[in-house]
Amino acid sequence: MNKAKSRTSLVLMELIITILFFSLASAVCVQLFVRAHLTSNETKKLNEAINITQSIAEVMNGTDGSLTSVQNHYPNAVGDDDYFVIYYDENFKETDDYENARYAADVTINATGNLYSLNVDFLQIKDYYDIIYSINTSKYIRKTYNN
Repeated sequence: MNKAKSRTSLVLMELIITILFFSLASAVCVQLFVRAHLTSNETKKLNEAINITQSIAEVMNGTDGSLTSVQNHYPNAVGDDDYFVIYYDENFKETDDYENARYAADVTINATGNLYSLNVDFLQIKDYYDIIYSINTSKYIRKTYNN
C-alpha cells in the first residue's frame, strides 16, 4: 500500500509540472500573438500615413504648386494662405468633423520665387499626439514670358 501511495503522489507531481509547463508555454504564445497584432496595427497605420502624404505631395507636383490648387483636391481642408490641415477618421477616410478625427495631415507650402516647397506631417491626434510620417518635396515652376 505504501508503494501505491508513493506512485500516486509521483503521478500527481508529474501532472502538476506538466500543467505548469503548458501554462508557461501558452502565456508566451499569447504574448507573441498580442505583439504580432500590435505590430500589424502599427504597420497598417504607417502604410496609410505614407500613402496619404505621398498623395498630397503628388497633387502638389501635378498642379501649379499653389495652395489653392492643392486645396481644390482636398475640399475638407481647413487653413489659410500657406498652411492647412486635413482630418481623417479611424479608417483613414477624409472628414470635416474635427471632434471625431483621429489623424491629421498638416500641410505647409512655402513659395520662394519660382520654388514651391511642401511639408506634410501625418499625425495621430487622438489618445496621444504623435508624428507618424513626414515628407518634404519641392517643385520649381518655370515662368513663361509672353512677347
